[in-house]
Amino acid sequence: MLYYPDIKFQCALAKNIDNFYIKAVGQDGQIRYIVKQQEDIKDFKSYMNYLAFAMLQINRKWLYALKDPLYYDLYIAIDVHDKIAGFIFFYKNGEEIIFETHDAPSNTNQRSEKLTKELIARVIYNRLKKDIPHYELDPTSIILIRDGRTYTSEKAGFDAAIEKLKDNHIFNKGIVTGIAEVHKYSSISPRIVTEIEGFDQYENPQIGSYRILNKREGIVCNTGYPFKLRGTAKPLYITIFAGDLNIEWLLEDIFAQSLLAFAAPNKCSRNPIILKLLDDLLEPITAPVDEKIVKLGDEEDFIEEFEFQEN
Repeated sequence: MLYYPDIKFQCALAKNIDNFYIKAVGQDGQIRYIVKQQEDIKDFKSYMNYLAFAMLQINRKWLYALKDPLYYDLYIAIDVHDKIAGFIFFYKNGEEIIFETHDAPSNTNQRSEKLTKELIARVIYNRLKKDIPHYELDPTSIILIRDGRTYTSEKAGFDAAIEKLKDNHIFNKGIVTGIAEVHKYSSISPRIVTEIEGFDQYENPQIGSYRILNKREGIVCNTGYPFKLRGTAKPLYITIFAGDLNIEWLLEDIFAQSLLAFAAPNKCSRNPIILKLLDDLLEPITAPVDEKIVKLGDEEDFIEEFEFQEN
């Protein structure tokens, strides 16, 4: 934690790797390590593959991107873990994905999940001001994805950043913007099932199945057939919090992003990659540590300061 983000690492238990090997002495007297049994080779390759995927992910190396363009050009995802705000900026169908963290101001009256207008505005403005010319982006739409509930201060910060970017001619004034909430768990607990023809039975739906509930709500199954999973597929419940967005396009974009399962390419992922990465990359940062050494950034690193008075 003390050296984040300059040094990143992934731990591998030596005993787990050693369990796959036995020592063998060759005719030349040299000690060699070989996989214990032929049937262990599959497990050994699987373990090493996932270890390699984890090493790539922790070092921000993405193996692949989406072939087809999304309906909305640029996505920003935000979440909060233990007073640390995480941001993911998703460009060029996943060719460029930027992750950054900032201290979230604590609030003694509630859990620290509400981000301030000033923080949202500053982070989004600074990042897009730098990245749009750097990556030669020309977005016609920008969507903010919130893991869970969106607060009015967060919308105000997003709107303020967009307006300042327009004023500085970073992108066109006619750009489409909006905010969507992804609810991993909800009180309505929706389900989608497929009826087996000729039988009074049901099975998990095909991956990518979705239902539009109304103009601002829908559900999408990012898991399901042909992947095997325990129990029933749990759809994500998506709501449009702000903006004149197309709910069907939004559901399709979120499903497409779920296909970028960098850590497990041979499996399906319930969450879109922008939220999956937030969970995976924030988890080690927010693990319990000595509070005396926690320091995630310096105000001097910011390109510009926003001065907003919180309502």
